[in-house]
Amino acid sequence: MKLIRSIFIGLVLLFFCSTLHAQYRVDTWTTDNGLPQNSITGLTQTPDQYLWLTTNDGLVRFDGNRFKVFNRSNTPQITTNRLSAAFAEKSGRLWFQAEDGGILYYERGTFRIVTKPGELPSTLRSAFFDDPNGGVIFNLNRQPYHLQNEKFVSLNIKDLPPDCPLILTDRDGGLWFSGDDRLYSFKQGQLKTYSLKNIFNGRDSQVAYEDRAGNVWVGFFAHDQMSLIRIKGDTIQQVKLPQQAVTHFAEDSNGNLWLSIYSKGLYRIRQSVVVADAVPENALEPVMEISGISTTASGYLEFDREGGLWLGTEKGLNRIAPRTIRVLSRKDGLQEDNVYPIFGDSAGRIWSGIWPNNLVKYEQGNFKTFISPETVFVTSLFEDSRGRLWFGTLGNLYYLENEKPVEFTLQSGLPKGTEFSAITETRDGALWFGTSNGLSRYLNGAASVYTVQQGLPDNYVIALLQTRDGKLWVGTRGGLAAVENGGIKSFTTANGLASNSIRSLYEDAEGVLWIGSYDGGLTRMKDGKFFVYTMRDGLSSNGVFCILEDKNGWLWMNSNQGIYRVRRSELNDLADGKIKSLNSIPYNKQDGLLNVEGNGGRQPAGMISKDGELWFPTAEGIAVVDPNAVIANQLPPPVLVEEVTIDRNTVSNDVLQPAIAQQSEIVLAPGQNNLEIGYTALSFISSSQLKFKYKLENLESDWNEVGTRRTAYYSYLPGEYVFHVIAANRDGIWNEQGATIKVRVNPAFYQTRWFFLLIGLVIASVIALIYFLRGRQLKAKAAQQQEFARQLIDSQELERGRIAAELHDGLSQTLSIIKNRAMLSLAKHHDQDHALEQLREISEASTEAIDEVKEIIYDLRPIQLDRLGLTGAIEDMAEKIAEINDLKLMKSVTDINDLLPRQAENSCYRIVQESLNNIVKHSGATTIELSIAKSQTEIKISIKDDGAGFEIDRVKDNRKKIGFGLVGMGERAKLLGGQTFIESTRGVGTTVSITLPIEKSVPPSR
Repeated sequence: MKLIRSIFIGLVLLFFCSTLHAQYRVDTWTTDNGLPQNSITGLTQTPDQYLWLTTNDGLVRFDGNRFKVFNRSNTPQITTNRLSAAFAEKSGRLWFQAEDGGILYYERGTFRIVTKPGELPSTLRSAFFDDPNGGVIFNLNRQPYHLQNEKFVSLNIKDLPPDCPLILTDRDGGLWFSGDDRLYSFKQGQLKTYSLKNIFNGRDSQVAYEDRAGNVWVGFFAHDQMSLIRIKGDTIQQVKLPQQAVTHFAEDSNGNLWLSIYSKGLYRIRQSVVVADAVPENALEPVMEISGISTTASGYLEFDREGGLWLGTEKGLNRIAPRTIRVLSRKDGLQEDNVYPIFGDSAGRIWSGIWPNNLVKYEQGNFKTFISPETVFVTSLFEDSRGRLWFGTLGNLYYLENEKPVEFTLQSGLPKGTEFSAITETRDGALWFGTSNGLSRYLNGAASVYTVQQGLPDNYVIALLQTRDGKLWVGTRGGLAAVENGGIKSFTTANGLASNSIRSLYEDAEGVLWIGSYDGGLTRMKDGKFFVYTMRDGLSSNGVFCILEDKNGWLWMNSNQGIYRVRRSELNDLADGKIKSLNSIPYNKQDGLLNVEGNGGRQPAGMISKDGELWFPTAEGIAVVDPNAVIANQLPPPVLVEEVTIDRNTVSNDVLQPAIAQQSEIVLAPGQNNLEIGYTALSFISSSQLKFKYKLENLESDWNEVGTRRTAYYSYLPGEYVFHVIAANRDGIWNEQGATIKVRVNPAFYQTRWFFLLIGLVIASVIALIYFLRGRQLKAKAAQQQEFARQLIDSQELERGRIAAELHDGLSQTLSIIKNRAMLSLAKHHDQDHALEQLREISEASTEAIDEVKEIIYDLRPIQLDRLGLTGAIEDMAEKIAEINDLKLMKSVTDINDLLPRQAENSCYRIVQESLNNIVKHSGATTIELSIAKSQTEIKISIKDDGAGFEIDRVKDNRKKIGFGLVGMGERAKLLGGQTFIESTRGVGTTVSITLPIEKSVPPSR
């Protein structure tokens, strides 16, 4: 009976072990992954969520992705690389011991030596424990020492026997000690004794743990004597051990107690047992074997906040976590691992084609393998409406009858060796076979084939799907096709597909068609329009070998990079422009896959079982996912700035840590341009897949989405900035607060505001100087031109005056004498007809000559100016013009004689003359209004008519139309220092206003 009982217990333990082992995965890190040495001598997690390890070759910090090693070469305080007993006290300080006797702690980037080598004996030291009064306690030669004034001194407790080491500090601040056959607890100044007689008589090694229910668990080990007890209140209960000693304890979030057993592995005591009054004899459930578990100091077993259990061993670092994916492989009964098509029939059985030569049925947890010449390279599986299981191979087509392969010949003209890669049945009862040589339809004994000649984009058919609207969709290696009413319509990348190499087809509940490709990503076809999703949009892979949708709206896809999922609603939101990227969640070896390479191209390339599990074929077994058991990690990862580098020089911790604590800032001196900021986030679930975004506030308004990169690079202008980095875990939960650090870049002198202000003033001064010099040059040139014009006019006037005087005094007098003598002769010889006729002609010619000379004299120098003065000359001219041209003249004249120089009077007269002549020639006016006025400083003359008027702008734009009359008037006025203004409106008339300065002030006119 005892033998049978032992065998039964062994089988139960084996069952529990294999079952529990299947539920968990183990990730291992060794020197191959970056550890400096494989023997883990201490393990702890600090409040900032870093995992710290002591090894025989240095202190190690781990963020789940990278190891940072501290040793003699980079940390002067570490005198030997052989370290142990990593421990994080409540304040967050990290303690560890050195083999040479030194005791150190690390806090906010700074290492400090508390005990130097040789100050205390280095033998028989224990791990650290929290001191209820602050600091830590450890045992030295079985005597507890605690920290006082930054020195370790012996801890003396009244009535506690000597040689009793501390084994536990409980949650109430009580201290537990181990003695000969006894345990002692010291709380609130009271020492309590627990007798262990008949349980354990040794005293060599003890580990203890208090669970959240208040139980104290103590494991003893001495030579061949091992024991585990639970103290619940005043009750002591013994727990049976599997021939080895407990080395470490840990408790998960559900209250289950985990134990590591030396040389055995991990065991578990369920929460229901933990809180029960009595502990059953076989309370320990084996979970998995772990080799290399040490018997030295506790602290090697630790749960992180995400549910992972960390175990340090002599062979590396391990993390044990629940499996998301379980894989059925050779160990589960498969004869081969390379799985291709997989199909679930109506009876709930699961069929798969295992290459090279197996057809496998999975039923009630067991595999049945069919091996025959017919089952070589199974490429497709399908159950028709009659319940027959069809399967295609690389050359033949079969169905099962009484689980025996029956070959079926289509007689459709397909060549020998045709691969049957997909099979389906449409609602009309027709069977469709996708092959390497076209699409074949079989109904009522008749078969037909569709190829590129009938409209297929390619003859190699990969996937088939009939949608609710009756269309049969065909995925090929050259594109997509829709078969409807005997016609075929093809689609390729030219129409918007992600890729022509189609791998999978799926229709969702809304009638949207989803198309997976081999290497181009995923395509959505909605309302006849395509939208493409790729890794640029956040997909985990551009391979989509199958598409399965769970009840929660997640689309699951398989690829050469593993299995991944994305919410269908997110895919639609991206297509509708509501979001900018996808949160695709990948699953790989860390989640339980034995090989991330998924298989596709033979249908079905994935399936959903009747209980809702998702089955995927891979290159190493069948991957099974229970989507209802997949728990998203809702904990946003803590984000930390780890390192700052300026021009490749690392900023010291004395500067970095205050900046991280927002007590100061990182300062770049003038000339320092290249800034690198190293950051990380602490999630131990697929740490390499954490995503980051950062920006430099005051310089950048948008986030830089950098994926998994953990370094920011900047080279920029001076200023004050705040570097802000945030991170998301594998499930897309973002830590929006993230981490920040202030950065100030001091400018060089040539980058300061004062420098730019000075440069601005210099530039402005130069511009002003250039403007001034240019203005003076232009003024001088204008003055020269004006003086030249004045001199020219003066010389013209002088010349005209000289000519006029000579004509008047010379030629005009001579002609007058001729005329008078002719008249005199005419008077004397009036009786001589011929002579009279000659004298008369002489007289008339002389008269004409005199008149012409007078006109010339008038044009050269108006005689009226000298006879009548400027005022009278203007009036006389206006009256004569009005009289000759039958115009009405209205005058308002003030005396302006002697107010202008002689030459200026002539110019003023000519201006008025030109204005009156323009009225006569161009205006067609009936009335002229002449106004002459004066003030103390200027003369104002206005000539207004009621003529036709004109458009001034058009006249100004076309100088040829006005000749030089108006221009001459303006030039003359300008030379006199005055101005000419012209106002004119078509059909109303024109007004010419002339203002001339008076050189000497005169009383204004009354």
